[in-house]
Amino acid sequence: MSTSLENGTPDAIAAYIQVSSDNQANKYSAVASYTVLLYDVVITLDSEYEFVWKSQISLGMVMYVVMRYGSTALLGIGLPYFIWPDFPLKFCRIWLYIDSLIGATLMVIPVFGILALRTYALYYHNKTFKRVLILLYVLVIAILIVCLVIEAADVKIQRAPPGLTCLMGVVPNHNHVLIVQYSAPVAYNGLIFILTVSRILSSWRNVRIVKVILRDCLLYYTVMVVTGIASIWLFISLPIQRSALNEILVQPMRALSVILASRLVLRLREYVSEPSMSLSTLSTPPNFESND
Repeated sequence: MSTSLENGTPDAIAAYIQVSSDNQANKYSAVASYTVLLYDVVITLDSEYEFVWKSQISLGMVMYVVMRYGSTALLGIGLPYFIWPDFPLKFCRIWLYIDSLIGATLMVIPVFGILALRTYALYYHNKTFKRVLILLYVLVIAILIVCLVIEAADVKIQRAPPGLTCLMGVVPNHNHVLIVQYSAPVAYNGLIFILTVSRILSSWRNVRIVKVILRDCLLYYTVMVVTGIASIWLFISLPIQRSALNEILVQPMRALSVILASRLVLRLREYVSEPSMSLSTLSTPPNFESND
C-alpha cells in the first residue's frame, strides 16, 4: 500500500483514507472500553473492600482479583498497541505475544471460572453437573490456548502505512483458527446460558439463589453471546481491505466481561453475607410461612 500511496494514485489515496478511518475507530473502541472499565473499578471499590478484600482467601477470591486487576492492568498497558502511530515492529510483535498468551490467563481463565462456579451454585448438590461444568471449562480453555499459541507463533507483522498503529500491520496466517478462537467463548457462554435458564425455569419459585443470579447472569450471557456472534460476523463478512475492523469489538468484549462478571460476584457475596444465608441455604427451597 505504501508504494501505491507514494505514487499518489486515487485508488491508493482512497484506500489509505479508509484504513485511517478504521484505525481511528479501533482507537475510540480501545480507549472507551478502558475508560468504562476504570470507572466501574472506582465506583465499586467500597463493595469490593467489604465483600472481597475482607473475606477469607479462596479460589473465587483469587480468580476475582486476577480477573479484575490483571485485566485492568493489561488493557491499560496495551493501549499503545491500538493508539500510538508508527511504533517499532519489535514492540508490536512482543505486545502481540503478551496480549495473546498472558491475556488469556488474566482474563479468560478467571472469568470463565467464575461463571462456572456461579452456575454450579444453582446445582449445588448435583455431582454429575459439577463434572460436566469442569469438562466444559477445561475444554474451552484448552481450545483457546491452542488457538492463541498458533496465532502468536505464525502471525505475520509487517510495517503499517505511515501514521497507523501496530494493529494495522498484523496479518493472520490461519483464518480458520481465528474463527474457532472467536466461536469457542460464544459456544461456552451459550451452553452456560442454557443450563442457567433450564435451572431457573425448573425451580423458579423454589431456589432463592435464582433471584440473585438471574439479572446479572442473564445480562452477562446476553451481552457476551451477542457481541461474540457480531465479532464472528464481522470477521467473515468484511473484505480484506477492511480487516482492521475484525477486532473492533474485542476490547469492549473484554471490558464488559470483566465488569459483568465482577458485578455478579459482588452482588452474590453481598446477598450471601446477610444473616442466616450461605451457598447451601440459598440453593435449597425456603420454608414458606403463611401471613394471616
